[in-house]
Amino acid sequence: MAYDGYIAFGGNELVNSERARGYARTLDCPMHWFIDEACQGLPYAVGDTIYDAADLRLSPWYDSTQDDISTRFYGVYGLSIAGDEDSTREVERAESLTDGGQIGRMRNASRDIRVQALLVGRGQDAVNYGMSWLNQRLDPDACGQVSVDCGVADVAFFSTCPPERPLTRQYTDWAAGRKNIAADPGANTPTLWATVGGTRSQVSSWIGAKSPQAIRHTRSATGAARLDVRIPAADYATATQYAVRVMFQASTDIPNVTPFLRPTNSSTTGQATASSITIPAGESEWIFVFTTTATAAGTPAFGITWSSGAVGDWVSMTDVLVEAGSAPGEFFTGYSSAGELEQYYWDGTPYQSASIQQVRTAFTAPEPDKEFNDRIDLTRRFMRRGAAISGAFKVREMESSGFWAYEVTFVLSGGPAIFGVTRA
Repeated sequence: MAYDGYIAFGGNELVNSERARGYARTLDCPMHWFIDEACQGLPYAVGDTIYDAADLRLSPWYDSTQDDISTRFYGVYGLSIAGDEDSTREVERAESLTDGGQIGRMRNASRDIRVQALLVGRGQDAVNYGMSWLNQRLDPDACGQVSVDCGVADVAFFSTCPPERPLTRQYTDWAAGRKNIAADPGANTPTLWATVGGTRSQVSSWIGAKSPQAIRHTRSATGAARLDVRIPAADYATATQYAVRVMFQASTDIPNVTPFLRPTNSSTTGQATASSITIPAGESEWIFVFTTTATAAGTPAFGITWSSGAVGDWVSMTDVLVEAGSAPGEFFTGYSSAGELEQYYWDGTPYQSASIQQVRTAFTAPEPDKEFNDRIDLTRRFMRRGAAISGAFKVREMESSGFWAYEVTFVLSGGPAIFGVTRA
């Protein structure tokens, strides 16, 4: 049995229980006759919003030349819609004189959809007006009716109460977030690194580090030593403040270590340095802030200079994050794991370019049109080449406190098939 709250003929609404309920309940003097559960999804399924008596002049039966009476008719409330599930198959049989008989050709007869409804309003004259309006809509080629052939048109209804439009979790478009301009933050490509006063080697990252590898600088002589981490020149800006986060691991306490950020790995021109620090033995994380001062040719570099220590002492470095600003965020690379609200990628060749973070924001909003309409379409039903063959006939009258209702019945015939929305 179909959902009894809505039916349309030739594109014209005949029954809409939620329209009648909404208008009746929001009057200055409400009509509380309808106590069954409302179908909240119906207004949206037919392209409307919540029905309110303030909008009664938008109803399909409103006539500005009969404003008083047409605004006291509240609509057609469905009681039942039946016949959509019945088989219409029939066959002729010729009985034999002996046992059995001959079965003739089968065919599907036309289908009858029987509708029972209440016409409701304030005052009998208003319900009489609604009765005339309904019969006019049932007439062949009624005004505004979508009809392929004279006298017949599609009948539309729902198999069940259309679903409500829920609030769903949605997202803004991806937008630029943070940028780690350290080209090789995990020391995966030793050719991008430079050393002075020692040897470099690649080692496996240690517990706590997020990169799979690290760079190690081992002192080969006493005196000044340097380890450079190259940063793509395109990402370097003059007179800009940069924040640096880096993981260190040292063979012993290493004093007099000076981190630096400068325009080129082969010149001290425009070099910006941090205060001298001591890297303790074992694992540690350090944060520095630099402001660059000048422009020079070459590849900008972040690195450390250490002037103390014995031959064989070493410092390892990994998880290098360099980003504009005064407070570095958490370390990331183009290979960092994406989350619901962030994703990461390399700006060019992995481990030879900047790492980009994109972010988006989650918000709650009504389900998007396509998803919502796809779910509603599952409930839509149609009978082709329909015609009103009966009604509307008044079955009985009801009245209470000036409110009136006519129970009516009518029959729409057509088919025989009942169709849903065509899908690929």
